[in-house]
Amino acid sequence: MPDYSDPVRPLSAPHGVSGLQQGRIASHLCTWCQIIDNPKGTTLILNLHVQPGAKRTEVAGLHGDTLKIRLSAPPVEGAANAELMAFIARAFSVPLRQVTLKRGAKSRRKVIEIGQALLGPEALYKPVQGPE
Repeated sequence: MPDYSDPVRPLSAPHGVSGLQQGRIASHLCTWCQIIDNPKGTTLILNLHVQPGAKRTEVAGLHGDTLKIRLSAPPVEGAANAELMAFIARAFSVPLRQVTLKRGAKSRRKVIEIGQALLGPEALYKPVQGPE
């Protein structure tokens, strides 16, 4: 069993479990996100399917092994990429400089890296769970 002890604890952490720890637990079921621990902090790798030119910017749900995000910006001269990066930075409460587009600058399928993340993947998408 992995060790979930982590000195980083966001203020909104319920029952003494940080958002990142919740993300680690959820990432076992998450096909669109990887969590990597390194000496500089925790890095999240997100696999996204982006739909530019939508009515509003929002998470649309799962799209195969990626998370689908609709963007209101058009796919012109990097406008959609800039909006995606800002949207991800806001969702994870990190500065824009910690969000990097690793792959897919001209593609709908993108790989985003978030350095020194304090929140887990549930900050962006929380799947609906059925009754137990």
